[in-house]
Amino acid sequence: MDAPLKPSSEFPLHLEVYTRTDASAIVHTHASASTTLSTVVDEIPASHYYTGLFGGVVRVAPYATFGTPELAENVARALDGRTAALMGNHGAITIGETLEKAYQRVEY
Repeated sequence: MDAPLKPSSEFPLHLEVYTRTDASAIVHTHASASTTLSTVVDEIPASHYYTGLFGGVVRVAPYATFGTPELAENVARALDGRTAALMGNHGAITIGETLEKAYQRVEY
């Protein structure tokens, strides 16, 4: 039986993150602040103790077209050893052991 809905265009991104991390949950947003910041910096430096929530500086994955294997690879690399990353010209992604943890992280 065919599913009534097609998977998100970001399915490859989420699959790659689950494959390359120990995440049990992902939160992916296009919040204005994270999208804007991702256009002007390569990383968010450690400037607040919240940095510890993310495992260190928050990296910005290089831009790649949404839904592409290149974006999935860039984001997985940016998340290496981290629980958050920005996606260049795109938004933010956080991961966690639970959906609640991933969601709490994205709020910061």
